[in-house]
Amino acid sequence: CPEGQTVKTACTPTSDTVCEIKISPARRPSAGEIAAIVLVISLVIGCVMFLLACYWKKIECCKAT
Repeated sequence: CPEGQTVKTACTPTSDTVCEIKISPARRPSAGEIAAIVLVISLVIGCVMFLLACYWKKIECCKAT
């Protein structure tokens, strides 16, 4: 099972192992999730700043090629 999940054995003749996601109310985000969030925010901010710069300077860089 992936990290953060518990192994749950189903009551079947074949004893299949099922991964059950364990959700705790005070779960802390992992380093990977934090990095992904920071990356997305930085990309959005960069895109907005780029669009504002294009709008202010009235240059052609914002037109889709």
